[in-house]
Amino acid sequence: MYYFIVNRKSRTGKAKKIWEKVEAELKRRKVEYEAYLTEYAGHASVLADQICGEDDSVKKIVVFGGDGTVNEVVNGIEDYRNVILGYVPSGSSNDLARSMGIPRDSLEALDRVLNSKNLIYIDHGQIDFCDGNPTRRFAVSAGIGFDAAVCKEAMHSTVKEILNRFGLGKLTYVGIAVRQILSGAMFDAQITVNDNKKHTVRNVFFMTAMNQKYEGGGLPMAPQADPTDGLLSVCLVHGIPRWKILLMFPTIFAGKHVLVKGIDTFNCKSVELQASRQMDVHTDGEVGIQRSRVKMSIYPDKIRMMQ
Repeated sequence: MYYFIVNRKSRTGKAKKIWEKVEAELKRRKVEYEAYLTEYAGHASVLADQICGEDDSVKKIVVFGGDGTVNEVVNGIEDYRNVILGYVPSGSSNDLARSMGIPRDSLEALDRVLNSKNLIYIDHGQIDFCDGNPTRRFAVSAGIGFDAAVCKEAMHSTVKEILNRFGLGKLTYVGIAVRQILSGAMFDAQITVNDNKKHTVRNVFFMTAMNQKYEGGGLPMAPQADPTDGLLSVCLVHGIPRWKILLMFPTIFAGKHVLVKGIDTFNCKSVELQASRQMDVHTDGEVGIQRSRVKMSIYPDKIRMMQ
């Protein structure tokens, strides 16, 4: 039995027709499945919890949606031991699929799920907002500063909706990124890695903790990230003038930004940041909060994913 958690509103509503094709293929193959359709933000978490709570058997949960839907599902699972996760990407960014080598074509991705012979045990990160609120897990990345501000603006962009209809949604992120480089906020911060000594850094543009290689619709922010090594791959940008950030921005597309002075990359179990001001924070591209202090770390358990 496969349990599909379906977000038909992903990719600016295009996912509805894609799901119709996927469901028709499931019926053609006479696959035993149940489909749970999301109806509001956060509903995928509720559905994942509901499915897992039916009994103690291992559930094959297949996410149909984007990175945000995966994020919700992961946060709805209490015990990873009772879940095997599959993914049919239908979002705008699909960074998890890109990083994991999952086909973008929905029927190819479905075929991969249904014919999976191997499982990969992948890491997840978790972010502690350091304010008493619950931690939140992430499958791809979590960040504070520039990348979160880009995600926030893109979420409310009418241009993105238009470009998505033509398969050009990535251009939205590029345009917003350039604008944020020119005018986005910077901050000073104290960084603590693996709960050791604090380091002060000035003029921080952003810090992101990556579990996968890509974020932001295909940017290889952490080209050496390994989702199975039990470590986060951190990218910290600081002390670089705006004009230089703008000039080096194209190097991100090839993953060469890691060679630029002022861009620090390192692997760790945890990293805590205390900023001098409130900044936007994202988890898997989902935003809505601002914090001045966050701690990102590896979640203790791995989740099994169909290959």
